[in-house]
Amino acid sequence: MGDVQVAVTQIHPIVITIRLSGDIDQRTTGQLRAALVDVIVHRKPDRLIIDLDAVTALDDVAVGVLRAGHAAADDAGLTVSVHTTGSRIAADLDEDGIHHAA
Repeated sequence: MGDVQVAVTQIHPIVITIRLSGDIDQRTTGQLRAALVDVIVHRKPDRLIIDLDAVTALDDVAVGVLRAGHAAADDAGLTVSVHTTGSRIAADLDEDGIHHAA
């Protein structure tokens, strides 16, 4: 684990997508956390999409960061959706209470 790519795309002024790929673990969650803070606190879109389609592994620390980011976005009034392709990661996120859209 330890190789992650984080890309933030703003296609529409009120919709931002954070697209992740690779393995996300405790060594790489800083990049994820920084992207979430930037989008939620500074850019403040109406809708945030977290795209995990290309994520190959997600450890407990990363799930915690996603959970905290999801809660912070909810608190800020953002609509959040987490996209997966129905992989094992989708089931893990369901178990952790992070709603996703296939």
